[in-house]
Amino acid sequence: MIKKWFFALGLLVLLGIWEAQPAAAQLNLLVSPIRVEQKLQPGSSETDIISVRNEGGRPVRVKVYLEDWQMDAKGSLTYFRPGRVPQSCAAWLQLNPADFRVEAGQTREVRFTLTVPPGAKTGTYWAAIIFEGLPVEEKVTVQKRIGVLGRIGVVLYQTVGNPEVKAQFQDLQVVPDKKGVTFKIAFTNPGQGFVRVKKSWIAVKNSQGQEVAKLEIPDIPVLPGGSRDLELKHEKPLPPGNYQVEAVVDLGRRELQGRKKPFTVGR
Repeated sequence: MIKKWFFALGLLVLLGIWEAQPAAAQLNLLVSPIRVEQKLQPGSSETDIISVRNEGGRPVRVKVYLEDWQMDAKGSLTYFRPGRVPQSCAAWLQLNPADFRVEAGQTREVRFTLTVPPGAKTGTYWAAIIFEGLPVEEKVTVQKRIGVLGRIGVVLYQTVGNPEVKAQFQDLQVVPDKKGVTFKIAFTNPGQGFVRVKKSWIAVKNSQGQEVAKLEIPDIPVLPGGSRDLELKHEKPLPPGNYQVEAVVDLGRRELQGRKKPFTVGR
């Protein structure tokens, strides 16, 4: 089974950091999906397509290749050459084409095939498919250098088998101040399969039991053997008094996980 997320991107990504950065030359590519989640059994394979559209006014050369990555507790990614991360599935992937030209206003398709080795252990593996934009030089001489316009990454999660879900809601902290309330939550995942926080929220009730604030917890992944720390801010000051916060989290287990904590807003 494959889950996909499609986004329209006018995104410039430079130097391997997948966040918008200012630059003189902008990579106007639309790539979809930018995240793929697959679930396969050992020995099986799956082929899928990534669409690349050139929204700029000039043709672009696109190189496609694989990288590994790791995520820290804050959600920041660090990228490596394939094979550096133990949970990498980069060696299981084949890309076609790996180097092509896309004209202005045109769309090209890149096929990727993932084949799970027969002896692969149950768990989640991951890699990134990188699309690197290069300017098209009609007449390239030895003296000319081809500069990099930017990079866009498609993140792929591959779950093998049916790993047991063991993710846990670890901690909830409440920090009220004059500008509002900050909620600090922590998740851990001692299991072999990755989980995604979804359909989760934080609700605040006053001493009369009335709900005075509610925040949605964003959709974030928690990798196997990893943890995630998240801060959410209610940007409106609460009147002085006693309150209770309740956080309800869906971590892919049969039951929702929750935490309650009283707190006081002083004068």
